Amino acid sequence: MIEITDDNFQEEIAQAALPAVVDFWAPWCGPCRAIGPMVEDIAEEFAEKAVFGSCNCDEVADLPFDYNIRNLPTILFFKDGKVQARLVGNVTREEILAELGKLQ
Repeated sequence: MIEITDDNFQEEIAQAALPAVVDFWAPWCGPCRAIGPMVEDIAEEFAEKAVFGSCNCDEVADLPFDYNIRNLPTILFFKDGKVQARLVGNVTREEILAELGKLQ
């Protein structure tokens, strides 16, 4: 997974040739810590089919504001630089895979 910042978002996610998934999280967030390893596993499994990024909202100023991130964790799914779907909260592997499948 790529660590996403305000500086690299355009290059790594918005201009990605593949669909992209970004996990917005924070270290103090219990549900974020719960789903983080699952998202990392999915990222490894789909490394050839999608770009996966992780955005620590405590360290990144603009992106959470730009994408109206109000609750953590929030997972955004991008295709051609545009948000296609949003999952919020303690979601399941099946929910993530379903949204990822729609991007293929």
